[in-house]
Amino acid sequence: MARVTTDKARDTGANAVRDMQLRHPGGVAVGAVAVAAAIVLLLVYGFPRLFPAIEGSHPDHFVKNVARALANGNDRQALRIARHATRVRRFDPMTYTMYGRLLLAQGEADAGLDQLDKAICLRKDATPPHQETRKPHYFAPARLTLGTYYLERGQIIEALNQFELARPYARLADPQYADFQALLYQAYAQRTLWARALEFGEPSDRELANLETNNLIRLARVCEGLGSWDLLRRAAERLIERDEFLGEAHYLLGRAGFGEKRYDACLDHLKRAVSDEQPGAAFFLGLALENTAQPEAAVQAFLQAPPGDLYRPFAWAKAAILLETSPEARSDAAMGREKLLDEIDREIARMRKMTPIAEYDTYARLRPVAVMVSAQQFVAGGHFPLLILWEDDQPAVQVAQRLALSRYDDTLILQREPGFILQLQGVENLVN
Repeated sequence: MARVTTDKARDTGANAVRDMQLRHPGGVAVGAVAVAAAIVLLLVYGFPRLFPAIEGSHPDHFVKNVARALANGNDRQALRIARHATRVRRFDPMTYTMYGRLLLAQGEADAGLDQLDKAICLRKDATPPHQETRKPHYFAPARLTLGTYYLERGQIIEALNQFELARPYARLADPQYADFQALLYQAYAQRTLWARALEFGEPSDRELANLETNNLIRLARVCEGLGSWDLLRRAAERLIERDEFLGEAHYLLGRAGFGEKRYDACLDHLKRAVSDEQPGAAFFLGLALENTAQPEAAVQAFLQAPPGDLYRPFAWAKAAILLETSPEARSDAAMGREKLLDEIDREIARMRKMTPIAEYDTYARLRPVAVMVSAQQFVAGGHFPLLILWEDDQPAVQVAQRLALSRYDDTLILQREPGFILQLQGVENLVN
């Protein structure tokens, strides 16, 4: 019975449509177009007004739209836009980061931290070809937001942990992170991590005056490694004003002048440092004298490198080379070239007696024999000199007693036959 009724209704409807088409040709098509146009107009103009909660929330522009809402003082609208973006762009960590920031600003700490946790744990798969991929846990904007949250609550270690985790996949000194850079400087400087802090700013004269002496020296050593000569000079001048660590202060002032190629200006400071047996001072004094056309005085300076100085074998090598190439230096040398070569050999023999390096590539031609560091510069936490003695298992057959010294930026290479190479390399301290 129901089947018969349905069939009749269908036939009646079909007949009615056929009658309409016969009486008004094209009318149905026009009506359909009109209805479609009305629906489109409703969606374009009416939808945002009927549903104001997601007005302006186009997911491709959510950051801009959130910023505009905040600028207009409409915090609720900004939250709605950000929440909508997390639902539409579920694989974009920035949506969760933006939403988390807004929730934290509204005092909803638990909800905000939950969104930031989603941002740093999100992993994008490589299968959709249009989708970018990245490793989880390192999304810099989310980590920086978390670090700021902890820093504002005095949890400095937690803040630094978040800042360090932001570093692997971002250059935090770039302009896009400008809003965080003052906080980054503050956090790292507070823990005297100057190698990090100087990426985002530098201390004012008042800050320098208030630093403890040991902290001031750490800062100066980091500046030496980074080649920040102006700040190095300012820090060293504070030491002289305090009448503390004067030998080191003069060495640092001499290094600043040498780094700026002001060789005449740095001589007096380096001479004071040599008299105080500051490590490295004799080597740089000799180089400065050589650059001011004083080879004889340069040799005398090189010979004053104290025991334990990482630069000592390089200073002797420079003296030996000058004795060979410069008649002026040869005329009044305190030590002959052969004796200098013997001293270099004794330095190498002393290093070979150190604890050998346990693991290395046995198939490599060069074998690391010993490593020395300058504790004074290592503890500063920035770049520091590392001295490595290498043994060449297949030395080239050349003239006996050959000596070769070369320099590449912050690297010194001293080849001493048969088969030994001393390398003094500037290395960044990633631990302190």
